[in-house]
Amino acid sequence: MQVASAAWGIAFLIDAIARVVMAYTLPIDSVPSLGALVLVVLLGMAQALVTVHGRRSGALALIRNRG
Repeated sequence: MQVASAAWGIAFLIDAIARVVMAYTLPIDSVPSLGALVLVVLLGMAQALVTVHGRRSGALALIRNRG
């Protein structure tokens, strides 16, 4: 649970920093679409990290066998 929380927290922190940088450096019209793309990529990476960690630690197997 700690790894998952850290992964999601870091993903959203990077997203916030990227949005501020984009707002100051890119043309206004391109920021919303690029911001959405950055968010999707970061969420995908965070989910992949959580899934890989869950499989390696055995946590996903415990959850699947429980329900």
